[in-house]
Amino acid sequence: WSTEANWLIGPQGTRGVNAPDVDEHGQSKYLVRVNLLSMALGVPYFAHSAFFYPFHRELLLDSVASYANMTYNFGTATNARMLNLPDGVYGVMADTQAGIVCALWTTRDSARVGISGMSGLHMQDLYGNPVSYDPASLPLSGDPVYISGRGTPRITVLQVAAVPKASPLPDLE
Repeated sequence: WSTEANWLIGPQGTRGVNAPDVDEHGQSKYLVRVNLLSMALGVPYFAHSAFFYPFHRELLLDSVASYANMTYNFGTATNARMLNLPDGVYGVMADTQAGIVCALWTTRDSARVGISGMSGLHMQDLYGNPVSYDPASLPLSGDPVYISGRGTPRITVLQVAAVPKASPLPDLE
């Protein structure tokens, strides 16, 4: 089991808040990405609570919507697996009754991939809205994009932003 992968957002210093620098959109994309990666690594059960908690009484709609779309795309999929992509670009692919579903994203500022080998392509953003990209040059961000269709996808990474330059932390004094 994988448990308690939460980004509990809220004001710095609030009891229980472990991610004060993360906004609701950031929480939603991290939630989806950790669930996709867990599924691809064979984790059979994933438990968390990122939709509502005692000190954040409003329903976190961004997280609910993105999680619902992930389960719509991957809920009945089988044989989930990680794609072997260059550093900074991630992908999870699985089999469905209609063909193949993939989720792709980058942890860098941006990336661009080409997709070939599939027919009947359908693309969706993080929330399930249809998006229209040229499969030969699909832009990626931190928000997973879903691609479904028939055939065996070949994904070519065309561009990946450089690793951000590290800067030293100030002295503790």
